[in-house]
Amino acid sequence: MLVLLFSGFLLFGPKSVDLVPVHKLSAIPEDADNFLQNPWDATVSPAGKVYILDLAEATVFHWDESGKFLGNFAKRGQGPGDLMISSRIGGPQASIATRGEELVVYDGGLRKINRFKSDGTFVSAVNFNLARGRTESFRPLNNGNYLIHHRSFGGESSAPTVNVGIFKEDGTEVKELFTMPDTSWKPRKDGERGIVMIGYSRDVFVHYDADADRIIIADTDKPVAQVFDQEGKLQTTVQMKLPRPEVSAEDIAEYREIGWLKNNNWVKLDFPEKHQLFQYIMPDKKNGYMVFRESPVYCNLVGVYVDSNGKTTGRVNLALGEESRIFAARGKFLIIRANEDGDFNVYIAEPKPQTT
Repeated sequence: MLVLLFSGFLLFGPKSVDLVPVHKLSAIPEDADNFLQNPWDATVSPAGKVYILDLAEATVFHWDESGKFLGNFAKRGQGPGDLMISSRIGGPQASIATRGEELVVYDGGLRKINRFKSDGTFVSAVNFNLARGRTESFRPLNNGNYLIHHRSFGGESSAPTVNVGIFKEDGTEVKELFTMPDTSWKPRKDGERGIVMIGYSRDVFVHYDADADRIIIADTDKPVAQVFDQEGKLQTTVQMKLPRPEVSAEDIAEYREIGWLKNNNWVKLDFPEKHQLFQYIMPDKKNGYMVFRESPVYCNLVGVYVDSNGKTTGRVNLALGEESRIFAARGKFLIIRANEDGDFNVYIAEPKPQTT
């Protein structure tokens, strides 16, 4: 009987889901002045233009809706709107997104909101005043406000927290949507300077799908996601069934391979016994969600596909490869995949159940 049940699961259980390229972008020419090195954030405009913010180059690469490469802009030292990105405390902070066909780049190093026309022409920059901490993501909402995922470092009388809220452009908070203690790090107690960073720790996932006007917020230790509109009104909750695997020796070894952690005497690593339930919830155009964990170096995606009610409809087990990245914008999956030569192939993909 057990054999029959197991065989039935293999035959009739959720199928594996693949991400099939549907729109490949042209390569950056060999004679270009700048190349993709460390893609940090990416977005797609309503017209289908693609923008990638590169951390190492501190610039924005862009392609038109046909996939033609157009060049890069906002390079440091190239005039108004140039990017600093890195900050003195907490590492690099930057986000990129579109509001209509206007491009909005948040520069955490300068704490500025930079606006550009769709062709990269600089429009304006304003200072954004936010409490001391680290801005994980900064998304312009259609109504003129901003969705911000922020870590507060705390102080003598307050503990570090993770916060998500809707803010006006002047830094005034309109509505708090989520808050929890920041358990991703703690002070060292061995007499050494620095911190203890917890690998694979609990976090909050935040995403804004501008086309569907939905804000997705989820505690990565709980199998539920909340969906709000841009005013911060709760629209629905998505309840899921997700496994929680143990953190293996291989997982720990890969985490220690993260570039900036190597030979870093300021940071000591510690790990929990088990993983988060997920790290990302990426929505598609058909009200489904890809819910997965991503390995930190080799970009192995492991998780499930669920429908709008949270029912599992497919399994996700994809190996994108070292230095690859995946982003979601406007219900599309943008994949930046490193090849054997160290160059990047950029394409938009759609989920498709495997037939075998």
